[in-house]
Amino acid sequence: MNPLDIAIIIVIVFLALKGLLRGFIREMALLLGIIVALIISYRSYPWLVDIISPYLKRVPYLNLISFSIIFFSVVAISNLIGLLIRDLVKRVYLGGIDRILGGALATIKGIILVYLGIVVISVFLSSNSPILKRSVLAPLVIKSYKSMVTLFSPHHLELLKKRLPEEIKEIEKRDEKQKQW
Repeated sequence: MNPLDIAIIIVIVFLALKGLLRGFIREMALLLGIIVALIISYRSYPWLVDIISPYLKRVPYLNLISFSIIFFSVVAISNLIGLLIRDLVKRVYLGGIDRILGGALATIKGIILVYLGIVVISVFLSSNSPILKRSVLAPLVIKSYKSMVTLFSPHHLELLKKRLPEEIKEIEKRDEKQKQW
């Protein structure tokens, strides 16, 4: 095992324990909150940029700042809703089940998060790079995601590798235009 494997295990164990403490309802509220926050932030951040740009004309990354404000606000609201629902569940004595299911859900989230992290790392690094090649767990993830992409279309793997750096360049161009304001 190398440092990447240890990091993978730490992330999954940490999230599982966190899920046990938080419970299913709060974990689900957070997960749904993140999904809803991404959608709302993506659709609404230009609106917020228009509102705050007269006050912050020369602030770099105004798009990112606007997106983040909306995103974290929606996530905070979803967490509050999760807390309220969890308190109702405790009153009907389902707290233990809530915690066990929370641990399971958080473990699944951890596995997905690690999976996506390794996929992103392998897009930027060669899958033959030493950190990935010496890992016990990373090659399994890389092999499975390559199989899934090829299952849908052999061209999607290459498109995925090309598209991500292009999207980063587009974001940097937008930020440069924003700086010129």
